Amino acid sequence: MWSVPATDQDSGGYPLIIEGRSFIYSIGFGPDNLSAASLIKDLRTGYSGPTDLPIRIENPQLAPTSSVSSCCNETDSYANSYLACCVSGGISTGNCVWKAEQLRLGNDAFGFSGYGGSRDAYKWMHLVRAYASFTQGGSIPLPGAVVVFTNGLPGSSGLGHVATIDSVNSDGSINVTEQNCYYTCTKSRAISTSTLRSYLAGYIYDWFQRPVPTPKPIATSGETIVDDYNWKDVFNFVAKGPGVPMSYNGGYRMWGTSGTGTWNSWCHFVQTRNPSENSGRWDATIQAPGLYEIRAFISNNAFAATTSVRYRVDGQYSSWINQATSRGTWLKLSNPNRADGYWQLSMGTRSVELFDSDSSTSGQWLVFDAIKFLAVTSNTDVVEIRMSNLDDNGIAYVNGIQRLSAGYYQDTGWVNISQYLQTTNNAIRFRLDNTGGGWTYRFQIRRNGSITFHEECGQVGVTGCQSNNQTVGTRYDQTIYLDGNPVVEIRLSNVDDNAYADVNGTQRASAGYYQDTGFVNISPFLINGSNAIRFRLVNTGGGWTHRFEIRKNGILTFKEECGQVGVTGCNNDGTTGTRYDKTIMVSYP
Repeated sequence: MWSVPATDQDSGGYPLIIEGRSFIYSIGFGPDNLSAASLIKDLRTGYSGPTDLPIRIENPQLAPTSSVSSCCNETDSYANSYLACCVSGGISTGNCVWKAEQLRLGNDAFGFSGYGGSRDAYKWMHLVRAYASFTQGGSIPLPGAVVVFTNGLPGSSGLGHVATIDSVNSDGSINVTEQNCYYTCTKSRAISTSTLRSYLAGYIYDWFQRPVPTPKPIATSGETIVDDYNWKDVFNFVAKGPGVPMSYNGGYRMWGTSGTGTWNSWCHFVQTRNPSENSGRWDATIQAPGLYEIRAFISNNAFAATTSVRYRVDGQYSSWINQATSRGTWLKLSNPNRADGYWQLSMGTRSVELFDSDSSTSGQWLVFDAIKFLAVTSNTDVVEIRMSNLDDNGIAYVNGIQRLSAGYYQDTGWVNISQYLQTTNNAIRFRLDNTGGGWTYRFQIRRNGSITFHEECGQVGVTGCQSNNQTVGTRYDQTIYLDGNPVVEIRLSNVDDNAYADVNGTQRASAGYYQDTGFVNISPFLINGSNAIRFRLVNTGGGWTHRFEIRKNGILTFKEECGQVGVTGCNNDGTTGTRYDKTIMVSYP
């Protein structure tokens, strides 16, 4: 009898087993030796050598120079330009790449150029960017998508395997339709999760398919983890893109996965590059609006090598983080627009994303693992501001950072600033600058739909404020405090050479020669009761000058200065070292 082992055989070499009464021969065939059997090995005696057995195999045309329209008594009415059917004894015996193309309704859906080895199954992810109908690769199995296996898949003769997904099972396994070179014509079978996790290169989706994660509900208190480990048909994470060239797959593209040093024994990884090719996305359902702390688990393995990268939370960049120095830890993804680093999230589906292009350096390994949401407060407040009736320029600051501006005759409409607010100590500052002629303004705040602040003067284009006063410069500057708690700010200016400010023993501001910090909100760093604010001036040579200020709710409560930078040194003293050192005690709130 003779047989081919029941393994995932695809286009390429394979062993043929011939069994007789006194021998079992293993006969080797390969892409370069297909027309006749030339080498045998007696599996019983161990003999190896040339064969004189009358064995002849029909040439399977593994590298055709023209398209074929039939395989295993099936036809492709379109121009299927993939590898021809494997043939044994004049009988076609299937080919996985031909069948995958046929099920995609033809027209050379994958758009590869040429024939033969360039289309081996394990290379399909590598060419995903060139597909005509298939525009995406990724990590979630979807019915109709093509599953691609690496060249390490047992029985694939080093050429990988492709199959078309019919359905996805609840345990994470998939049901596929496939053919296998020299193995079988079209058949259906299930592929286990263990096989997928060991040999998956990725999935390829049709143009109308977009893999979308299943949002994980976020608890209204405590913490919730959204993992990249997809299990039981619940995919809270999706990887998008063709992956990266990896030596494990002969230098061809695939999505990297690892179970070492990870959260819940799984992570994905690619290399950073620009422009972007790959990304990962975690989806979550926010059930109660409010402030959330968000952390990313950085896998404790060599794939966490990126030294400077930013995640995206609901489309907004986090602060820069270093994966390489944070392995094995939960690293906070700070909101750069808030002193506390929290994220104001409204109800609905919210995403955390990480792109290979979001690193400052290309060519470093980038790891995707679990994301943690921690509910800080449940906050249903929506705070909005509006500037209108302007002549000339209106500016709005939220906690010291400019968030809105508008010019002559413009109206910003109501703008939601909730994401920029802290749990307490929020200050909104409106300013109007006049560049010439008369000036007018209207500034408003509303909370949950009710107007809580409204001030206006004049009518733009009709009557200027204060009897058409035409003084240029800042004509309006007012800070409104939302929470009733005072806002304490400090300022360092008129500096020669170096000035420092510490709040309760920690440095919070500094300025060098000729620099001016402006007023800096230090309220988040204050404690209930007595607080120590220390100002210090260090002279490195020549004269020295300083100006230190504290204000509370916009009212100046402390100011000391000496000299004028660049003009007159303080006391005409050229002594180097610390020339000013004073601590002011501030009661809070």
